[in-house]
Amino acid sequence: MKSLRHTFMTAAVLLVIGGWSAFWFYASGMVKEQLDARLALLAQQGVQISCADQEISGYPFRIEIHCAATDVALSGGEQVSVAGFRAVALIYKPYHIIFEADAPLAARMSPFAASIEGGWTIGHASLELDDWELSEAALSFEDLNLGLLGGSTSQKATGKLAELHLRRALDNPQAADIALTLKDVTLVGTVANATPFDGGVLVRVPDGRDLLTGKIEPRDLIGRPLDIEEVFLSRDGARLAAHGELTVTRDGLLEGELDVSAVEPGQVAGLVAPFYPADSRIPMAFQGALMGFGKKSGPDEAASVSATLTFRDGMIRIGLIPIAQMTPLF
Repeated sequence: MKSLRHTFMTAAVLLVIGGWSAFWFYASGMVKEQLDARLALLAQQGVQISCADQEISGYPFRIEIHCAATDVALSGGEQVSVAGFRAVALIYKPYHIIFEADAPLAARMSPFAASIEGGWTIGHASLELDDWELSEAALSFEDLNLGLLGGSTSQKATGKLAELHLRRALDNPQAADIALTLKDVTLVGTVANATPFDGGVLVRVPDGRDLLTGKIEPRDLIGRPLDIEEVFLSRDGARLAAHGELTVTRDGLLEGELDVSAVEPGQVAGLVAPFYPADSRIPMAFQGALMGFGKKSGPDEAASVSATLTFRDGMIRIGLIPIAQMTPLF
């Protein structure tokens, strides 16, 4: 009797394993068919993606797509390549997909533009789908270095961590939240670049659900409010932060106001200088206007200072003092 029971249990286990194996191989075959179909469709739309030594693995609980050297070429001449690429999804949780890319990166935005080279120790991204609609996306690089080469300029940026998140707002399904985090970033070859800085951006687009579809053009942002929940830069105890609401005008300019605060305002010029040419007067003009017209919370130079930054008519001002002329977004 015991031997018969043992035989039945063994047969049941083998049946389950065999059924699961058949299901996995069927699912992996479907993934390959869908992948090939997607690549063919993209090719018809002018997007050529090559996946060298393509391999599908991950049995028994994952579906993994492995590519060696991976290249993406667009009809306009843009090209991007990485040394290796992987996509992974749990077979019982296909709505969450994780991507990994191996350095180095080589990119060119057009045949005549400067090239971009990059490296990192860990580079990965993830997508979460809700009924096959994107609900959250994340991109993260550790020990990142990027170089812009060619033309009349050559610039390089390094950073301990760079993360970008895009997700459907938890408290408003029609809104989208965008967050950027930077840690220990150095812009090589610029003014005031000796000490790394941290930075961050958190923006909500109240009617921005279509950002998650990718089917949006810059002009689609015209008239939409952008809730700037926080923008900040910090370095060596100095911190510059802002929040407020901006709107994109028909001319591609920003319009609105940001409440700005600075700790150690005497170091503000050094904080923003890496984002401007070496001979730019904007960093010192910004610092001077902030210290001259801002409200101080204490009597010394290290006091926190606050002011209102106004974006209007193509100019950025503190009070009546013009700080910089805006560059259109499109």
